[in-house]
Parts: sequence; C-alpha cells; structure tokens
Amino acid sequence: MELAENALTKPENLPDHLIIQLEKYSELERLINVATEKIENYCNREFKKDTRTEKYEGKYSNWLMLKNWPVHEVEWIKYHGEEIDDYEVNENGQIFRSSSWKKSGADQKYNIEVKYEAGFILPGEENRDLPVQIEQACILLVKNLLQRMQRDFDVQRKNLPDISETYFGPDDQEELPTPIKSLLSDYKRQLV
Repeated sequence: MELAENALTKPENLPDHLIIQLEKYSELERLINVATEKIENYCNREFKKDTRTEKYEGKYSNWLMLKNWPVHEVEWIKYHGEEIDDYEVNENGQIFRSSSWKKSGADQKYNIEVKYEAGFILPGEENRDLPVQIEQACILLVKNLLQRMQRDFDVQRKNLPDISETYFGPDDQEELPTPIKSLLSDYKRQLV
C-alpha cells in the first residue's frame, strides 16, 4: 500500500522498534494511513495544506468558522451566490462580517460558499510546519494499532501473579486512547 498524501507522519519518523515489528513496509504505510484517517475524523478536519471550496449555512451570527485552519488565503466568498468582500479573516479560520451571516430561505440551505487555502505542510515536505503534537499523536496511534494487531481479541483480561491487564475489545477501537486525545485537543474542530 502506498502512503496517503495526507499522512501525518512518515515511516522513517517512527521508532526503530515499530519498524522492526512489521515485516512489510507496506503494512507500516497502511497503519499510518489508518491512524491519519482516525485522527482527522476525531478532529473533524483535514490537516494537509490545500485549497478547498466549502458550503455553509448562515446562522444569524457575525462569525463563520471554517472547517480547516490555519488559513493562508481566502480566494473568494460567495454569499447568496454573489461574491462579497466585506469580511475579515483570521488565521484560526474565523471570518467576521459586521452585517452577519444570515440564514437563507427554505429553498437554499447553504447560502455561503468559501474558497480558501488552509492547513499545514506535512512531514517529508519542504518547510514542514505540522505541529509536533499532531505527528506524535499519529506515531502513538500507529503503535497502538500495531499492539492491537498482535493480540488475541478473544482475550479481554490477563491476570498474572503481579499484574493484571484489561484490553479494549474490538468494539472499543473507534475510541482514541486518552493520551492521543490530549495531544490533539488544541487541533480538534468543535462542532456546533
């Protein structure tokens, strides 16, 4: 399997003991792709720097929160189909408009369209600026996924004389471990 364009780390950035545990480099790339997808889903956003066109519904607020940040450039905003320029954008993906973003009529749910460039330069690319917390979360999740692959899912608890271990069941795998959530907390898009 090939490493996805939006991968939040590269195989060579993983600790050697993880690389040695996987016989095939393609397995490692697959785990990185899975970890990246899980992180982007948890954070409700994409991290790769790219140009996007998105539609929004006005909420009678002066603020519109874009799905991705940091914002590098807003190419245009269309409000009720007309291009406008009476707004201010900050790096965090918030667009302020003093006359507010009003809802449209019943016939048009999404009355705002924005074309903008946002995101981070990923590991392996020149001038990479992805925060280290995000890459570290991806590395930890790859490690976690690898550990899950190597255990028997029929065993939920191990009791030894001096130690007891309880494992996540197969149904619990959608949930990210707490240390990973903690690393991602500043980058998670809050849904309103």
